[in-house]
Amino acid sequence: MSAPYMSEEDRQALDHLMGLALLNDRDCHRLLHEPTDAWLKAFALSEEVRAWLLGISADTLEELAEIILAHISDSDNGLQN
Repeated sequence: MSAPYMSEEDRQALDHLMGLALLNDRDCHRLLHEPTDAWLKAFALSEEVRAWLLGISADTLEELAEIILAHISDSDNGLQN
């Protein structure tokens, strides 16, 4: 799945989600290994961003952050996939 457009609200929700995962091992594990659409919806992410996140395979929070940041950088530069 190609990466979706991310609104400012999606970016803020992702910041919140990543911060929570950084501070809480249980939420980190869930984000990386057992995410569900319902759980991601609780963070007020758009349907497109939730579907994109569910399709990402990352073994570490750092790896997931790199994927997200690469997409944000690309979309900021007009190179969105």
